[in-house]
Order: sequence, then C-alpha cells, then structure tokens
Amino acid sequence: MQNTRNQTSRSPHGRRKRLLPLAAAAVSAGALLIAGSATTSATASTSVHPPLPSSNTVIFGAFTQLPGKTLQTSVTARESQLKRKYAVNSHYYDWADSFPGVAEKADAAQGRTVMDTWWGIDPRKIVNGSQDALIRARAKAVAAFGRPMFLRWGAEMNGDWYAWSGTAVGNKPSVFVAAWRHIHDVFARAGVRNVAWVWAPNADSHPGGTSTTSWNSWRNYYPGDAYVDWVGIDGYNWGSKDSWQTFGQVFGPVYADYAGRKPIMIAETGSLEPGGNKAAWLSDASRWIKAHRGIKAFVYFDTNRSSSKLDWRADSSPSALNAYISMARDPYFSGRPR
Repeated sequence: MQNTRNQTSRSPHGRRKRLLPLAAAAVSAGALLIAGSATTSATASTSVHPPLPSSNTVIFGAFTQLPGKTLQTSVTARESQLKRKYAVNSHYYDWADSFPGVAEKADAAQGRTVMDTWWGIDPRKIVNGSQDALIRARAKAVAAFGRPMFLRWGAEMNGDWYAWSGTAVGNKPSVFVAAWRHIHDVFARAGVRNVAWVWAPNADSHPGGTSTTSWNSWRNYYPGDAYVDWVGIDGYNWGSKDSWQTFGQVFGPVYADYAGRKPIMIAETGSLEPGGNKAAWLSDASRWIKAHRGIKAFVYFDTNRSSSKLDWRADSSPSALNAYISMARDPYFSGRPR
C-alpha cells in the first residue's frame, strides 16, 4: 500500500549531512596517544574479518553529538550515564574526506567497533571510473586500519534529498546499484577483508512510500546478496512534525523484505517528544526488536545538532533517558560483533 505520510519528511540531517567537525578535533591528545599505540601494528591479513552478528543478542551502538562536547567526550559522557560501553560508535564522512583516522583509533582503544557512513556523489561519476584513485585510497586506509568495521556507503538512496538517489539521475536506481558494485569491487581488488558492507535504505521511499511496486522502492536499489553483508534501515518517528508512528510501523516493511536473508541493523533511528510519549516509544522499540530476531544491531541517533535542529537526543526528557538506559542495560542488547 502506498504510504500516505507527509512526503516532505526526509532525513533528520537535511540535504547535507555534515554532522561532525574534523575528526582530529573530536579526540583528545591523550586518546590519540592511546589509540596510536593500540593500532600501529594493525595490518590487513587473512586473519582479519568483517564484524559478524552476535548469535542471541543485539549489538547496541549510537552516533552521539551533544551540546558543548566533542564527539569523543559526547560518547564517554553518555556511556557514563548508561554504565556500559557502546559496542558500535558511528561516524559520518563526506565523499572526499579521509578515513578511518584518529577517531576510529580512539574507538578501537576503547573496545568499540566502528561504523563509518560514507556519503556519496553523483553515482555516474563513480561508474565511469573517474573516482577510482580516491576509492583505492579509502580502501588502502581501511585495510591499514586492520580492525573489523562497518562501512555504510550511500545511505538513504531511496530518498530524494541526496545526489546519489535515483531521483537525481533520471529515476534510475540501477545507477546506484552499479556505483555500489563498483566501489565494492575496487575494495575487493585492494584486498580489504575487514569491512562489513551495510546497505541502508530509508524506511520509506520518497517518492513511493512503502509501495514495493514503485520505481523508487528500496528493492530496486539492492546491489545483490554477494555485495551486501548487513541490511541497515534508517527510520525515525517524527511525531507531530509528521505523524506519530510506532517502531514497528517505521521498520516493519523493510524488515519483512530482508529478515532471514541478511542480518538487519537499525542503522539510524530516533524519536521526537511532541505528539506522543517518547519513553513509551523507546520501550516499545525494545519489545519489537526482541520479537523480531532478525535484528542484530541497533544504532541510535543521539543528537540535537544535525541540520534539522530537532531534538533526537536520548535525554530529551528524564523519562526518555530512563527508557534508553533500561534498553542499554538489558542483557538482550549486550551483544558485540564477533
């Protein structure tokens, strides 16, 4: 059925998803020294493998950027409230940015697995080979990092707000598919063995909603099982900004298509406060995930500093924070990538 939600609702980041300062500014000098000593000997080898799902638990992570704090101090502050470490820490990079770097090394030193979201460009520029030198440089850096990491290229491709979307290239999802495969193949030829490729559509398409017959359905952007390790899903409860939706209403359609085929990651999610009960929404999210065993990772978008200026933070109210803490301390969310 065609989704009738307000189609002006997009990513919480707006049209340009520059969420972070330069990575070097996000890590203290002390963390850099620790991280450097922890990873200088790491090299790509046959013993390195991509992060795999935990058997019976969910991997719990976040992107955390809080007012008045660097990315690194934001994470540690939230972990102090939760009384636990995040299993996954999320980072965002534009197409020409260098990564992984000091931020990822700091995560490795603290026992966190990295998820790097890599934003794209017009996919036709990737397919024609003009970006191959840049892609090879990223592949070399990822291999040199030498630790299992998630890589999420070109997320939310079924929206209409990014240059790598089907709408930006004449309503042709096949161009995105070709670009994804091209990047994947360059990494494979470079011998990268430590990356899990996370393909992450938006939970509903713009245009198209949740219709699986739309030309813009997420199904038409899927690069194929050989090119995808995890299926991620980006989805939010926009509350009175759009319409209040339960966690299951947001994630159910894409989940139904890929559960049992690939491990599912809730790659970005959050709820606003206005329009309902955010604490209850988070508690419901926990129950829904437990009832849908195909979900193997949950990554919360914990900030009010994205370009939308909306408050997705886990502590936007005391009751929301309590619900988030309960989720984080639940043994079912204690998984770590294997």
